[in-house]
Amino acid sequence: MQVAYAIGVAEPVSIMVDTFGTSEIAPDKLEAMVRDVFDMRPAKEPMQWEGRVYNIDDGKVYDGSIIMKSDNELYIQGCFMLFCQGEEWLRQDVPDPPKLSKPAQPAQPARAR
Repeated sequence: MQVAYAIGVAEPVSIMVDTFGTSEIAPDKLEAMVRDVFDMRPAKEPMQWEGRVYNIDDGKVYDGSIIMKSDNELYIQGCFMLFCQGEEWLRQDVPDPPKLSKPAQPAQPARAR
C-alpha cells in the first residue's frame, strides 16, 4: 500500500493498493475501503501516522496510530480512553510471476577456416 500526502493538505492525495493480482476486489474499490477504514494523518515522528481506525469486528471507530517499523512491518494500534490494543502486520511473500520462455535462437553459421 502506498499513501501520498501534500504539504498543507490534511487528507491523502493518493492511495494505491497493489495486491499483485491476488485480490478478487477491484483496486479502486480497495483504495476506497482503505480510505474509509483508516483516517490517518502524518504524526510528528517520521514513519508514524495518527487518527481514527474503524474496527470491523465491533463496528466502532477508535483513536489509533500506525507505526512503520520496517519496509515489511507495520504496527497498528487502536485506543479507547487509556486502554490500547494493537497488532503487527507483516508483508507476505508474493510468488514471482511466471517467466516467459525465450524463443529459440537461430543457429550460427559455421565459419570457414
